[in-house]
Amino acid sequence: MVYHNWKVYRWAYNQLHSQRVVVSSEKFTTVTAKKLTTLRQLLFVL
Repeated sequence: MVYHNWKVYRWAYNQLHSQRVVVSSEKFTTVTAKKLTTLRQLLFVL
């Protein structure tokens, strides 16, 4: 087991467990922003 990855995993698990709504909202925002960036890149090329 690698120490640093384990520590990150524990932090992410604790955040998801204690702040489920906030984590879901942030995940949605991140995915949406990535899709918009990809769409802008496609439109710029066309």
